[in-house]
Amino acid sequence: MKVAICISLFMIVLSCISCKNDISDDQNNQFDFTKLEDVENAILGKWEFVLATGSVHGTIEHKPAGYVEYLPNGHFAWYDYATKKYILYEGKYWIDKNYEWSNTVYQIDKGWILHYENPRVFSEVFGEEIFMYEYYPDKPHGNQLLFQFINRDTHSLFCIDLAPSIMKLPDFIYKRKK
Repeated sequence: MKVAICISLFMIVLSCISCKNDISDDQNNQFDFTKLEDVENAILGKWEFVLATGSVHGTIEHKPAGYVEYLPNGHFAWYDYATKKYILYEGKYWIDKNYEWSNTVYQIDKGWILHYENPRVFSEVFGEEIFMYEYYPDKPHGNQLLFQFINRDTHSLFCIDLAPSIMKLPDFIYKRKK
């Protein structure tokens, strides 16, 4: 009986040590959300829009229409689940701390700004150059988005382009697609 109790206590101590090592390993593997290089690397991959929070309608679960894929060198793509098409956009994205509003550049302290390039294209309908947005169905409107990691596999986007509007805009919550 004493041997069984000793073995049980030994196993409990081993599992506690193992558990503590797992936790510290987890903490060592976390990246620093304040370093641009870490954020740029962490965004790479496939992301699905799964939740809208903070709007006048409360929290709304969202069934993803596809996934956005952030690729190296600022390229991004969209895979549409319904059509099974993969679209690599010509426009690019980048991340920094600055956003522009009314020709004034502002800098944020908390989070990052995710910019989508807004290329000028020629419209044959109007016969003039107009702004055209790269758009995929699960993207918030706008091209300057407040970007914050919740954890390594979850981030939120909030449209800064429309922030002064009178309606309360939601945060778009994305989960990493594995």
